[in-house]
Amino acid sequence: MIWITGEMSKIFSTKNLMINGPSGAIEAILEKKDDVNLLGVIIICHPHPLFGGTMQNKVVHTISRACLHKNLMVLKFNFRGVGKSQGAFDDGIGELDDAIHMINYVQIHYPKMPIWIGGFSFGAGIAIQAASIKAPIGLISVAPSLSNPAMLIKNEPQCPWLIVHGAQDELIDINVIESWCKGLQVLPEIIILEEATHFFHGCLIDLRIKIESFIKLNIKK
Repeated sequence: MIWITGEMSKIFSTKNLMINGPSGAIEAILEKKDDVNLLGVIIICHPHPLFGGTMQNKVVHTISRACLHKNLMVLKFNFRGVGKSQGAFDDGIGELDDAIHMINYVQIHYPKMPIWIGGFSFGAGIAIQAASIKAPIGLISVAPSLSNPAMLIKNEPQCPWLIVHGAQDELIDINVIESWCKGLQVLPEIIILEEATHFFHGCLIDLRIKIESFIKLNIKK
């Protein structure tokens, strides 16, 4: 499928995938900008499956568009039990397995592509733990959930790492995020959007700009 957005004049392609995973098929979408030198690929994890989180979430979409702008290929997927993905919710444990499996998929099918990992809310927690295991070249975590078991990481991500959080987040207190980060040896870059709530209503453009700036500074060309 080929499509053109109003935001960008470049042509993009998107491919729907069903990938064999740890608990059955995983529904995924691969997106890339055509006719450019792709500079890497990012796997993006979505919010909590039990609260309506899917790969079609608007914050996930914003992360995706920022990465496409900066010539990263994007692999979004639904965790087990979401959409057409088989299996059932597994309290973050199985979801981490799903994310690791998607990273392995990229390593097999695109072995020369530098890998980034990203996520929003619950998915940001999964992305952080996955990054502590798989050593990507970049990590983007938007409003990471500290209630996620993924936050109990044994090995800190060593790559450039961005956390974007809303000062008005009604679900995750920014003070908790900042306190948690103080315990890390490798400090992530923390950007606080003063007007943003957890779902970044009215702040998605600002979010996209911050992510694009981070990628521009840390991408390997």
